[in-house]
Amino acid sequence: MALCRLLDLRLAMAPLAAFLVFLLAACGSDAPPTVAPDAGPNTTPPSSQTDAPNPTATPAATATPTPVPTPTPDAEEQLNQLLVSVESKLANISTATFDMIDETESGAPFFGTTFRSLTGQVKSPDSFWMLVKVVAPGFGFVEIEMTAVGEEAFIKFSEDAPWTPLPLDQVPFNFGEIGPQLSRLVPALSDVSLIGPESVGDIPNIGFKGNITSEGMSDLITGVDPGHSITLTFWVDENEHSLRQLRIAGRLFNGDGPETIRLLDITSVNVDVDIQLPDPSARQ
Repeated sequence: MALCRLLDLRLAMAPLAAFLVFLLAACGSDAPPTVAPDAGPNTTPPSSQTDAPNPTATPAATATPTPVPTPTPDAEEQLNQLLVSVESKLANISTATFDMIDETESGAPFFGTTFRSLTGQVKSPDSFWMLVKVVAPGFGFVEIEMTAVGEEAFIKFSEDAPWTPLPLDQVPFNFGEIGPQLSRLVPALSDVSLIGPESVGDIPNIGFKGNITSEGMSDLITGVDPGHSITLTFWVDENEHSLRQLRIAGRLFNGDGPETIRLLDITSVNVDVDIQLPDPSARQ
């Protein structure tokens, strides 16, 4: 009977013993984690390939400075330079050949006739020749010719008429010194402005215009009536600044219409001209 109890006790303890063995086995497998040794600071020297200077490197190119353009003169400076140049050019004219027309055919008076056109030559200081085309009452178109050398001047009122002495103070134009006379008009202008460019006789021209009183023109065109406003337009060669054309707009005489425009074309300057007094046999 005792033996039977002992066997029963052993059988009852067998499962407990197996559980203890399993538990011990499980606890024995929990080994502490392995800690990696501290690598410490990185003492590896830098790579010579990446940090060392490159002995073959090309130095940076020096930038070429951008050239500064020459400043272009403004309109006022350009105008002032032009006026000075034109005034000088005009003052140095010694001879000239020119034409003048009544551009609007306004009926400008001339020695009791109506002015149409004029062709002339001048030689400084006191010689001129002019052929003036006019409309005379009762005669139609008539040519009046005038010439002067020094203190002597003559006129004839038609192709077949004799030459008649003409007092110099009755000559309507002072064209003997046309260059110097025109040069003195330039600084006398007011409200001057630059105009153009434009072609005059197929030549590139630049121009300027300004205002002057009729009496301011009296040295060039004698006997003018005072009190009228005139606009002068000068057209000059674009490169040489030689006068090509002068436009005189406005009334010089009381008998002029308000729309009167006299247009002076200079065809040549400083080219020799032959101006002589008429033969005595042709004089009156």
